Amino acid sequence: MHKASVMKYGELAQDEAWTEVIDTLTAAAVRFEMLSTAHCSQITLDLEDSSTSTKGTKSGIFVMYNCAWLATLFDTFQQAVEQGMYPPLPPPSELNFSCVREEGEWLPLFNYLLPFPEVMQQAAQLPTPTKGIRITARTEAVSAHAIALMGAAPPVPA
Repeated sequence: MHKASVMKYGELAQDEAWTEVIDTLTAAAVRFEMLSTAHCSQITLDLEDSSTSTKGTKSGIFVMYNCAWLATLFDTFQQAVEQGMYPPLPPPSELNFSCVREEGEWLPLFNYLLPFPEVMQQAAQLPTPTKGIRITARTEAVSAHAIALMGAAPPVPA
């Protein structure tokens, strides 16, 4: 996480004030990786591997970066709406889908947004009551869905 921060922000990321930020990001990435692993699988976390790929053990970084990028995009849009530069988004029932014509424009909707409630329901599906308490939460399904959604999003700006 430190190496990625230095690559992105240069010398600024080496300041002591960044230590807490980098520690928080590292802990969040580790949590994501743990939630991305099926409960019956072994977790492998290579702390010596300093590569910053978007697959394998670095998917948490990839998802967090893209979520932050999208949050910034939405915040910037909302500020522009408040300043009167853009009209607010209409409710979904008033959207004009006739402008969406290409298959690639429909794929994120059909492959990621519409199935999301079902993914969440399957991930939290509780087994029928048996002797003792045993719950198997499929957090890896939610993580995989988030990774796939981020891969379907527009390219991340450099």
